[in-house]
Amino acid sequence: MKGPWLPIYGSGAVIILLVTLPFKQYPIAVYFAGAAAATMLEYITGVCMVKIFEVRYWDYSD
Repeated sequence: MKGPWLPIYGSGAVIILLVTLPFKQYPIAVYFAGAAAATMLEYITGVCMVKIFEVRYWDYSD
């Protein structure tokens, strides 16, 4: 799968939605919860991709 059809985009959106729903009355908390959830999701996905497929999608070394 390539482009917008990667499952990480849909599952990531659902995970971030579920994490931020309890904070819907507090916009600042929604922002920070969403940022934390997105960061954790990207980190966990990156670690799994390296361990399972030996591929590094997010490489910011350059």
